[in-house]
Amino acid sequence: MEHRGVRPDVLLGHSVGELVAAHVSGVLSLEDAGRLVAARGRLMEAARDDGAMLAVRATEADVLGLLAGFAGRVDVAAVNGPGAVVVSGDADAVEEFGGLVRERGWKSKRLVVSHAFHSVHMDEVLEEFTAVASSLTFGLPTVPVVSNVTGRVATGEELADPGYWARHIRGTVRFHDGLATLAAQGVSTYLELGPDPVLTAMVQEALVSPELTAVALLRGGRDEERSVLGALATAHTAGTEIDFTSFLHEGHRTDLPTYAFQRRRYWLQGTHRNDVTGAGLTPTSHPLLGAHLELAETGQHILTGRLTPTDQPWLADHTIAGATILPGTALLDLALHTATLTGHPTLDTLTLHTPI
Repeated sequence: MEHRGVRPDVLLGHSVGELVAAHVSGVLSLEDAGRLVAARGRLMEAARDDGAMLAVRATEADVLGLLAGFAGRVDVAAVNGPGAVVVSGDADAVEEFGGLVRERGWKSKRLVVSHAFHSVHMDEVLEEFTAVASSLTFGLPTVPVVSNVTGRVATGEELADPGYWARHIRGTVRFHDGLATLAAQGVSTYLELGPDPVLTAMVQEALVSPELTAVALLRGGRDEERSVLGALATAHTAGTEIDFTSFLHEGHRTDLPTYAFQRRRYWLQGTHRNDVTGAGLTPTSHPLLGAHLELAETGQHILTGRLTPTDQPWLADHTIAGATILPGTALLDLALHTATLTGHPTLDTLTLHTPI
């Protein structure tokens, strides 16, 4: 992404993704980050294998209230959104907790995992993991990193503390809190670097805003080049700077004309729908009745016009039970205009023979 000119203002990972963020920000070299990721995976796999994880569609407060009787057996592993929580712990306890969830009508899904990550099951590997982290060299972040542990921007001291990374694999992944921190900073464009748009969906659920742009670089089952280019194009429309010369190699560049971006129309303008002089009718000055015809045989007058929410957007303000209703004042105005045109400028009675 940096080769394409895309440089982040702030970084947020999810679980092991924060180790990636630590490397990108300069806290860990590629070699040290690789060592810590490898140790993390090895030790997590070495932990107890009688665990389970369950995703629950409920608020954190509701889940914590239900977990009161499961202390030491089930923990909150992640808070991914306002109504997206993952619990982790002993398999039998998680199954029991899932029964309580179903009784309350909350949606839930058992995750396909080998261990109970971010739970009490990780306690037995924390000492060895801390020892590995203590052997690494930590630098200061050049790009702010939002912490999964606190949900706030991590300090340089935190990211350089081996104990922080131990708490990171044991504690709750506070991804939702991290998103709230980014939103408070005015971040509106989110680019997910991963194999599938898992985090993008979480962002879109947690941060509902017309200014939000959340896009994943890769999507399973799609051509990688097209997916990446499409994601970059979407980010570019939201204001992300892209170095397009990086795509051209030795190709020839031609400056495009700029008129298309001056908001000036170069297309033929169609005749207004209410202007029917081309059909041999007499135009009127009324905004709704665009044409007037006097019948030669009887002397009767016919006034016509087109009423649609497209031509008159204010019509949509009068919608009842899905039907757009022409206000009574508009009907009266049509009648008064007709009366004036035919030499009868006042009305005693208004009778509608055909519903409008």
